[in-house]
Amino acid sequence: MNMTRGDVPIPSAEAKRSTVEPARAAPTPRQAQKPLLPTDLVDTCIQEALACRAAATARVMIVTGADSDFHAAAKPWLDQEHDGQTYPAAESVVIADAGHMVHFEQPGRLAAAVEAFLGRHL
Repeated sequence: MNMTRGDVPIPSAEAKRSTVEPARAAPTPRQAQKPLLPTDLVDTCIQEALACRAAATARVMIVTGADSDFHAAAKPWLDQEHDGQTYPAAESVVIADAGHMVHFEQPGRLAAAVEAFLGRHL
């Protein structure tokens, strides 16, 4: 039933419901945020980091836990086939019975690996 206010009809609640647009999901906080840095600046920083890594002459020890999925991420740093992404003097150490928090999960094994590394290179 439509009512009127003077000459202007007032739509009923049913009429209002049928013309309302479907609700849209509110943007997630991540979608609502603007990027922290412009993409071109991020690309420049990445290129600078890769150039610094390629120029490194110091010995580098990359430590991963055997139970971590970080091995795949560390591969380009160690594999000479990945142009410009390796540490030229890198050594890889995998600590058994440790995940991503090697220093917390196996501090003794990590300390032994660091001592051995320093003993070979100092």
